[in-house]
Amino acid sequence: DTRDLGCGYDFEILGVDQSWFIEVKGLSEVSGGVLFTNKEWQTALSMGNSYFLALVNNLEGKPQINFVRNPASVLKAKKSIYTSVQIQWAVLTKDLLK
Repeated sequence: DTRDLGCGYDFEILGVDQSWFIEVKGLSEVSGGVLFTNKEWQTALSMGNSYFLALVNNLEGKPQINFVRNPASVLKAKKSIYTSVQIQWAVLTKDLLK
């Protein structure tokens, strides 16, 4: 279980000669799209055939799981870049000393 490590996949299966990396995505309905973080997609690209997408769909009904091996090579993904706005509030020293 690597979900808290931020390494680009949710689970790692260690074998004798090879490891496999599994990213899990869930869909509430039977069909729909999924989002990958840049870290997940870049990891999928670098791990190749050792990387799997475990797609669990129909979570609100009878869930089904499908595996996609090497999703970065077989799925067509659209890259989106977002810029975020951060707001900070400053209190000056003179105001703290009042």
